[in-house]
Amino acid sequence: MTKLLKKDTVEAYAERHMLIDKLEREEKKDRKRIIKLMKRGFESPTGIAFRLQLTEQERRDLSWKEEWQVLARRFMKKAWRKEMRRIIDNADITKTPMLLIKPQSQNKNVVEFKRRKKAA
Repeated sequence: MTKLLKKDTVEAYAERHMLIDKLEREEKKDRKRIIKLMKRGFESPTGIAFRLQLTEQERRDLSWKEEWQVLARRFMKKAWRKEMRRIIDNADITKTPMLLIKPQSQNKNVVEFKRRKKAA
């Protein structure tokens, strides 16, 4: 007999997941807008719990993977692809649990849940 998770557990998890996803998209959009405004001279208001400060950090545009490939091509000529393949094939494999949220279209509760989320 198949053991089933509680309906409330699954629905609560899926709802939180969708909410976090929505908040992350909104944060990304707001971040871009705020940075653009602050670069034009806008400042964070005073008298509130949080203050935003725009700073810049220097960072080099560098990809170690690309640098390794350049060196491999230079010193190993055509054999570099075989060596890369050998390294990849011999690397340890770690199983990482993934929890996918898939709507069950045959389940009316899921359809109602999706409609309710769109209205919010």
